[in-house]
Amino acid sequence: MSDDLFRSKTVVLGVCGSIAAYKAVELCRELVVRGAYVIPVVTKAAGRFVDARTFSALASEPAKTDLFDDSLAAPHISLAKAADLVIVAPATARLIGEYANAVSRDLLVSLLLATKAPVLVCPAMHTEMWEHPLVEANVKRLTEAGVAFVGPETGRLAGGDIGKGRFSDPDKIVAAAAQIFAVGARNNALSEQPTQKRAVSGDAPESWFVSGKQSLLRAKNVLVTAGGTKEPIDGVRYIGNRSSGKQGISLALAAAQRGAKVTLVAPEYAVESAVTNYGLVFLRGDQSGVSGGTLSGGGLPGPVEVILIRTAADMAKAVLSRFADGDVLIMAAAVADFRPKKTYEGKYKKEDGILTVDFEETEDILSACTAIRRPGQFVLGFAAESGKGDLSVRGKQKLLAKKLDMIVVNDISREDIGFDADANEVSVYEKSGASLAIGRLPKSEISEKILDFLEQFYPMSPAS
Repeated sequence: MSDDLFRSKTVVLGVCGSIAAYKAVELCRELVVRGAYVIPVVTKAAGRFVDARTFSALASEPAKTDLFDDSLAAPHISLAKAADLVIVAPATARLIGEYANAVSRDLLVSLLLATKAPVLVCPAMHTEMWEHPLVEANVKRLTEAGVAFVGPETGRLAGGDIGKGRFSDPDKIVAAAAQIFAVGARNNALSEQPTQKRAVSGDAPESWFVSGKQSLLRAKNVLVTAGGTKEPIDGVRYIGNRSSGKQGISLALAAAQRGAKVTLVAPEYAVESAVTNYGLVFLRGDQSGVSGGTLSGGGLPGPVEVILIRTAADMAKAVLSRFADGDVLIMAAAVADFRPKKTYEGKYKKEDGILTVDFEETEDILSACTAIRRPGQFVLGFAAESGKGDLSVRGKQKLLAKKLDMIVVNDISREDIGFDADANEVSVYEKSGASLAIGRLPKSEISEKILDFLEQFYPMSPAS
């Protein structure tokens, strides 16, 4: 992590009334050491845990505590305009609720509502509060508005309880802030460059995040799967495939750019690849036992919800739990067809003899979804095919057998396209008989053409 990312940056550090407020002192110091100009905003409740003078001594200027500070006509506006980033650490349920519902009662919430800078919220509260449906709804509302979250973690809480709600380590918060600054710096640099034609050898995010046209997917709930699953043999070995997840990731981002509300179901390695390839920020925010978070930045108009999975069973559970509320399902993941019947604990050792693995079929996620779908839902599947014969025939058979609306067929036996490649070449078939052949292009361009074709048959009208 480069300290250059923090130099000349103004960070407004909001501190709320929580026992974790003492950790905000360390966070304040760390930000200053890295070169940030830190302005603390300490709520009245926070001052009962850590005196505002402590922050004044460590920060770049004295702590602000009062919305009606006589030295400034409108301190919330001044701070909102000055900030390159606002960090709220720790953030209480009260702060999250007032921010989500635009209830401006103090200096901190007022500046949050006024700022155009990125906002990073770091919750700390007891598990019962964090998991309350109203708190979850407020977190979701803020996430959908583009607010980033770090934590909370699972661990020991005040009073001796153990559970979800522990304040994240300051180093983790600093790392998230650095990532936000890095994305901002990258986007600023890209905006100063002339538009260039994309090369087939790799995706070019700077020229990919463009749309500007009315889309039938706008405001629709689009569920996208990406990447390959890993089916465990024992504690260290697994059955997997070479899917990079690039095609599914680019479809998710393309749908988001068209204004869709996207949920991405993918393994963590595919999400990390998206962060690297597209200059995105992935912030973990596990909720209600579901591992995941949000992807944001990189020119996206809003955050993409992420559900992290490992196995076919994980993916089936995640997809089926969200399918009922979805408008479009794009099943681009390379889901394992088989898994070991038995999984050994720990590492299976040579001394135990030759390892024989018996397999069983995994869940047929597409068929399960089409069996329960409601009128108006659109289901697009993928067929990764190889070997001799007409691949299109196999793809069309899958289209009919699984009762899909559309299928994308690609040849995974070629090294220059498909698995683990930046480019692809596909054929798309629609259930009425229409088809589209797309020659070799970067996967980002393939995604745009697939969605253009999908919108020709999508049954819903544009959102008002």
